[in-house]
This record gives sequence, structure tokens and C-alpha cells, in this order.
Amino acid sequence: MRSVKGDQRWYWVALALYVLPATRLSAQCPDGSTPPCAANEHRSPPPLLVILPFLNHSGDSADAYLAATLTDDLQASLLRTRAVRLLGPRGARRDAYVVNGGVRRSNPSGGMLLVTYQVEQPRSGEIVTSSRLDWPDANIAQLPDSLAIRILGAIGVKIPATSGKPRLPKVNTSSEVYDLYLRARYQVARRSVPSWTRAVALLHQAIGLDSGFAPTWATLAWALHTGQRLQLVPPGFPKDSLVPWELAAANRAYELDSTSADVWFARATVTEDVDPTTRAASIRALRRAVAIDPLHADAWTRLGVLSEETGDTLEALTAFRRAVEVNPLQLEALAFLGWHFWWQRRYDSAVVWVDSVVATDPTYVVGRSAAAEVALARGQYDAAEAEALASERLATGPEIEGLSVAARVAIARHDTTAARALVSRAQARVDTVAPAMHAAVWLAEAYAALGARTEALWWLERFRPGRDSHFQMHLRLDPPLDPLRGEPRFQALLAETAGR
Repeated sequence: MRSVKGDQRWYWVALALYVLPATRLSAQCPDGSTPPCAANEHRSPPPLLVILPFLNHSGDSADAYLAATLTDDLQASLLRTRAVRLLGPRGARRDAYVVNGGVRRSNPSGGMLLVTYQVEQPRSGEIVTSSRLDWPDANIAQLPDSLAIRILGAIGVKIPATSGKPRLPKVNTSSEVYDLYLRARYQVARRSVPSWTRAVALLHQAIGLDSGFAPTWATLAWALHTGQRLQLVPPGFPKDSLVPWELAAANRAYELDSTSADVWFARATVTEDVDPTTRAASIRALRRAVAIDPLHADAWTRLGVLSEETGDTLEALTAFRRAVEVNPLQLEALAFLGWHFWWQRRYDSAVVWVDSVVATDPTYVVGRSAAAEVALARGQYDAAEAEALASERLATGPEIEGLSVAARVAIARHDTTAARALVSRAQARVDTVAPAMHAAVWLAEAYAALGARTEALWWLERFRPGRDSHFQMHLRLDPPLDPLRGEPRFQALLAETAGR
């Protein structure tokens, strides 16, 4: 028989199990915040901001990098405050503030930057503020933060005490080196052969002046990764592989600053090239990057791409959307949202994103290519041809998707003569011994549309390594390869992607 003391003990244990969780729950407001709840209930939502790309007001096109990098870094500064919500230009609402501006050097020899900016409230038509800021070149790294504070002040927003850590790189170098770093960032993002070559040269120049600035090494690793993918070799590098040089740059960046999200991003991209058949290590590095800096749009975008490659389409979609939420002007994320829905055969959803990326930057070749593919899939042949030709005009090196789409448009119009001429033009641009991955895929898609399955399979079989994760993603997902899926040779090309 249980004693009275034993019954009392069990009573108090039961009471504790019942009361303590309730106490903990009562100490939390319905919105998940801490008391006092009454104050939180009246908390207004954060203001909405649309940051239009800053314009280069200089007479010299070489200064375009100032406007482009200022736009990116201003968005990062504003997001870091957690005081506003950013929208893309196409997602603008009448209750959002719109920020536009421009930048130029006050004189050709440098020394000072002249930044003009305006904040408008479209609903009322009110110009909230229109101002100019004279800023010394020597302090250019601090310009985005200062501008963000001024914009928030103009719309009456105080920066919360819980603001996150800076996303911008630690600036422990000279203004000359930092300026070279900004120029290189801009050139890498343009994804053309001339700009890529220029970026590598700028980074080498910066490293020659200061080999201890981690962001230059991390950007060099990313630039060399891009070159490896596009089969580009800068002057002074061996022609067989850029991977050892990528790895050396990433390791140097890690030695200098292992706490930087940019450095972990660089390690992730280099790891892709060390072993292109697996993405596990790269995904771990990217998750580390976004854990360090949840506002790193590039890392979220890359995480989306690698998740797509490994077959995790839900995580891919989540990562792409997170990238666009962080940076509504992140062109690659916008484009890959279009590709994602194109791969899913959800073309009406895809067109929303490809229209957005083209509207944001009409010169972005990846966006034009995506727009061409989506228009063709929707049967809009005139639009597909226009986007394909725009993509072709922007393409450099082995980028031939514009010609591939144009050929498939001609086939859809039953003009096989024009289609074969376009395919011949594309093929003349490609290395038949060791074709670049995308070149092999795009030629195969054009030949598949022509009904030339043998030629299509031949091009796919020419690419090495065939188990490359990105190549395998195209084999699994690209709609234009559907005519080949029943072929035994095509089935032999497919590798198991689960768990890689």
C-alpha cells in the first residue's frame, strides 16, 4: 500500500509537470515574442523599401562598378538592421518607399564621391527626401552603412538594438585595395570572358598590394571557379586545370578569416571542382556560411543550385526564395527560380521569375536564356526568338544556348533548314574533343529537336566527367531532352544522385 508521503510526493511532481509548462507558455506572447504582450500587439509591421539600382552618373563607364556594388551593399546594410523589409522592383507596392540614386566621382582624379539619393512614397506622391552626400574615397567601405542610416532616418525608422552583425567584409586594408576588390566583384558578376579576365587581373593587383585581405582571396577563388566551369584560362595559369589555384586561394582566405561567410562560400565553390560528382561537402560549407550570415544572398543561391543538383527540389526552392527575400536584386536567384519552375514544367510560374530578372537587368545573359526557354515552352515563338537572339548577342566563349533555342524555335515553325544552320553556327564555337558542359547539353537539345538522336547522344557522351552533379541535373530535368529518355544510351548516362 502506497504511503501518504508517497502520495504527496507524486502530487507535487504532477503539479510541477502541469504548472511549469503552462508558466513557460504564459511567459510568451501569441506572436512568439516576450512580454509585455500589450506593447507587442500594437507593434507596426516594418516599412517596405524598394531599392532601385543606383545609376552611374560618371561620364566614364569604367565607374559602373561604383553604382552596382553600392546597390548590393546598401541592401545588405539595410537588411542587417532588421528594421525594414525589401521588395524587388517588380514586387513594389503603393505602400512601399522607393529609393533611387546615383554616384559619380567628383573629379576624374578621384578623392571624393558624389552620391545623390531620393526616397519617394508612391501612394502620396511625396518626395520624402532628396539629398546628396559627398564621401571620401578613403572611407568607401563605410558608405553603404552611412547611406542606410540616412535613408532610415528619412522615413522615421530607428535601428533596433538587436541588429545583426555586418555582412560587409572586415575592412583592414587600404582604400586602394578595397577599390580594386569592388571592381573585381563587379566584373566577376558580369559572367563574360572579358570581364572575368579583368576580374582576375584586378584581384592579382590587389593581392600584390596587400596579401592579407581575406575578401580578395575569397573572390579570387570564386572567379577561378567560374573560369573552370567556362573553360577559361587567364594569362600565366596552366591550361590543364585551375583547381589547385582555386584551392590555394580559398585556403589562404580561410587562414586569414575563418569566421567570414564569404570565405566559407569560397570553400564551398572550390569543393565543387575538387570532386564534381558529389555536393555533400559543398552543401555543408554553404550551410556554415548562411549560419554565420543569414543575409548572404549568394550563399543561399548556391545552396539552392546544389540542392537542385542533388534532387532536393524543396530545399532548392526554399533557398532560392530566401536569397530573393534577402536581396530582391539577386539576379542568379531570380533566374534560377525561373529555371526551377521550367524544370518542373510549371511554365506559367516560371515566366513570373524570368520576366523579373530581365526587367531587373536586361543585360544578364542567364536571365535572357531562361526567358527564351520559358517562352519557347509556352509556345510563344516570337518572344522566344527575341530572347534567344538577345542571349546570343550577350554570350561570350562557349555560351551557345541562344543559338540552341533559336534552332528549336525554327524547328517549331517547321523550318529545318534555318534550324540546321543555327546548329552549325553553335557547333563551330564548341570544342568537339572536350566540350564545355552546357555546350554539350545545348547541342544535344537542338539535335534532339531535329530528331537526330544519334548526334544528340554523341554530344552528351563527349562531356567528362559524366557523373558531374550539374551535368546529371540537366540530364534528369531538362524538358528538351525528353525525346532521348527512352534510349538505352541515355539511360546509361544517368547516374544515381541520391545522397550525393
